Amino acid sequence: MAHVLGLPHAGVYMVVRDSIGQLLLLQRASQLKTCANTWGFLGEHLLAGEDEATAVKRALDEEMGPSLRHDHLHQLVNLSNVWYAQVYEDGRKERQATYIWLVQLQDESHDIHLRPDDEVARYKWVPQRDVLKMIEDDAHHANSPSALFCSNDIRNLMSWIITRLPDVHSNTATSSPI
Repeated sequence: MAHVLGLPHAGVYMVVRDSIGQLLLLQRASQLKTCANTWGFLGEHLLAGEDEATAVKRALDEEMGPSLRHDHLHQLVNLSNVWYAQVYEDGRKERQATYIWLVQLQDESHDIHLRPDDEVARYKWVPQRDVLKMIEDDAHHANSPSALFCSNDIRNLMSWIITRLPDVHSNTATSSPI
């Protein structure tokens, strides 16, 4: 309803990274109204009264299965907050305070077994530099049915996030308790 009415709301956008620096990309399911069949990071709206850290944990459990957080999580890091706005082709409006989080895992992707929910059509682990290349190449297909990512705004946001990720082996003081 927030999109239909253009109401401001809040969400989290999470970069999930394995222990060697591969990033988790998710392809949104075809039945979704927003950005169906496109690739991106894990995102979730906050529920009423919910804080960002709780939303991150809920999203991980609901969308990827509880074993990701309980068996493989090393650290949650709030990287930044941004205001994200977009008008979709059908007239819906996105006006979202977006909390950007790094979900740093302690294991390599081949040791992680995800159980994505029905909002995820497919997923893949991709080296960080290859994700940046995918985004760069996809900019040439902006607004076409062959575009991999939802929009220029999403491509720009993903690039901005990736270029600001801490080193895979660094510990940061802004982490959240697991």
